[in-house]
Amino acid sequence: MQDNEKNKLYQEANQHVDGVIDSIKRAKKLTQENISKIEARLKSLSGADRIIEREVLTRSRARLDELDHLAESQYFARCDILFSNETKLKKILLKF
Repeated sequence: MQDNEKNKLYQEANQHVDGVIDSIKRAKKLTQENISKIEARLKSLSGADRIIEREVLTRSRARLDELDHLAESQYFARCDILFSNETKLKKILLKF
């Protein structure tokens, strides 16, 4: 592989990583909004509905923790690459 091909591949991988980071940020924002809505709604519920909403709240908070961990991670577990002479994506494990 020549240097220009490597640089192009590197730039495309960087763009993909930037897209993943943006997706994580959007997911974090939506999850936090959902947590706020659930917390506000929880006050007006009773009985089984309250139990269910508490479980949803617990899972949403766990998801937010997962997203926080992903956003701060300096390691990437996988990169999908499609070479020009192939039709199938290759999944390559990377560690930086």
